[in-house]
Amino acid sequence: MFWVMFWRARGRLITTVTLLLLTSVRAAVAGCIGDCNGDGSVGVNECIEMVNVVLGSAPLSSCSAGDANQDGAITIDEVIRAVAALLNGCPATVTPSVAPATPTPVPSATPVPSATFTLTATLTETATATNTPTATATPSASPTVTPSVTPTPRPYSVARQWDEQILSAIRIDLPRPPVHARNLFHLSIAMWDAWAAYDPVALGYLTTEKHASSNVEADRAEAISYAAYGVLSERYSAALSVGAAASLV
Repeated sequence: MFWVMFWRARGRLITTVTLLLLTSVRAAVAGCIGDCNGDGSVGVNECIEMVNVVLGSAPLSSCSAGDANQDGAITIDEVIRAVAALLNGCPATVTPSVAPATPTPVPSATPVPSATFTLTATLTETATATNTPTATATPSASPTVTPSVTPTPRPYSVARQWDEQILSAIRIDLPRPPVHARNLFHLSIAMWDAWAAYDPVALGYLTTEKHASSNVEADRAEAISYAAYGVLSERYSAALSVGAAASLV
């Protein structure tokens, strides 16, 4: 019986919704706002006539098609919609036909067998007490202080010491970047050639002569110092450099 009533109510609902939709479509497309003379289009003169009605210069009867909601007045919103119809054209008039509702067959209700379920649950719970050993705090070992070792600064090499000397001379001289760059390059050449003279494999930049020595480190340091002093005393002499007396070693 329930299914019979359900299908009948469903058929009536579908028929009612269809009629309402068709009535709404017919009302929406029946007219064109601003078509004062009823020729199916909106002209510029008809939009002007609607503006006159809004301003009170013309009666509503001169363009009753501009009153879309039939409230006895033309509003700015209706004028805007008329201008849209002027630019885009009036919508086509659609007159839908309502087809008679076709009766929907209602299936006969099928009896559904009822089912009865019986659920029996048996819960058994047994609790057993268990002794949990407690944790024993163990004192930690006292911290061990490790003395820090301060590294002994390594003395500068002979070449590094002469590099510092030329940098000091550059700081008190006139700012001449090309000249100072040349002097740095020549100082490096002089010290390299002095170092290579005591190495059997290294090749010098300007000279390739070799010297034998029983104390290579001491003789090499003396040769590097002699070459570096010669370059600095020549390039930063009193005639060529500002503050030469303070910069020469």
